[in-house]
Formats: sequence, C-alpha cells, structure tokens
Amino acid sequence: MRKQLAKVKIKVSATGVPSSDLIISVRSSLDGNDLAYKRITPSRLGWYSDWVTFDILDIPLTPGQTYYIVGRSADASSGSKEVGFYTWETYISVAGDAYPIGETFVNAGSGWLSVPLFNVDMTFQTWGY
Repeated sequence: MRKQLAKVKIKVSATGVPSSDLIISVRSSLDGNDLAYKRITPSRLGWYSDWVTFDILDIPLTPGQTYYIVGRSADASSGSKEVGFYTWETYISVAGDAYPIGETFVNAGSGWLSVPLFNVDMTFQTWGY
C-alpha cells in the first residue's frame, strides 16, 4: 500500500541575512536523491520562528519505510558567520519523547552525524492522503 505526501511544514527562522535560499527536501536516505524539494527565499522568513509550509508535488511513500526531511542552504557550508543562517526549531517535551521513531542528524560538511537529543525533536508536520 502506498500513500501520497502532499505537504511538509517546519518551524524555522532566519538569523542575519542569509544569501541563499533554504531548501527543504524529502529523501529515502540521507545522502540520496531528493524525492521532492522546495525552496524558500530568505526574505520570506523573519528572525522569529514561524511555521513555513512547503507544498510539494505529491510523492508516493511506503508506510513503515524511513524517510528524511532535509533542510539545507549554501550558507550552511560557506564558512562565513556574517552572512546569516537558518534555524530549524526544536520541540522539548517534559513528558517523554514526543516522536520516539524520529532521529536528528547534522552535516557539518564531513558527513551525517546522529545527534542524540533526549526528549528533543525537530518541529515538523506532514500532510498526505
């Protein structure tokens, strides 16, 4: 049985003045090809965290299979601290892990690293049918 993913929503902000777009993509592996992606320009984001919806072309997903929501920007790898950057907000749960099947990864240019965050999850919502 396959399902269709139609939207991804994340809570994000821009700090400083990023010079490149924020790209949100959905992948079946961290280093894999984008199954779908959308760009958002820095001018659409403020310094405060806000929910941003990425309407994507409906993509077929297999229930039970792991997928990754990946945020990236050329600013993240430019090495310049003065350009600006994006911040993807986290959710801290006092009642336990709000999303126990999720995992956070970061890539600082030398590959993906798992970041064990106790009771902390990245904020996201998905819609499908």
